[in-house]
Amino acid sequence: MFYKELYSELGKLFLYIAGIDGKVSAEERETLQKCIIKTWKPVEDSTDRYGTDRAYLIEFAFEFEEAEGVPEDYFESFASFYEQNKSSFTPAIISNILQTAKAIAASYRGKNKKEKEVLDRLNNLFKK
Repeated sequence: MFYKELYSELGKLFLYIAGIDGKVSAEERETLQKCIIKTWKPVEDSTDRYGTDRAYLIEFAFEFEEAEGVPEDYFESFASFYEQNKSSFTPAIISNILQTAKAIAASYRGKNKKEKEVLDRLNNLFKK
């Protein structure tokens, strides 16, 4: 259950990072897809009822929330989830989150000021 909720929250968090500048680029979407395959699929092996790796929930949540818009509470939603489940966040999961967030932020014209601020907030959240 933790991973299902984590992946949904990560989809929203990564959308927040990609969309903080007002637009989600094709490069940011492509980077997310690559990170899911390379970084998130190997984390654990759960699947949904159709046999699809649950890591793809990250992409599904990203796309669903993108269709809804990018409200300010996505970072706060993730931060709240983190605080409630802190003991389940291994150093490897935290590393994967930071790695994916940085890759998305850098994928389109490098990190801008707003993306850097979100990455700093994310780093600070994990240092608490």
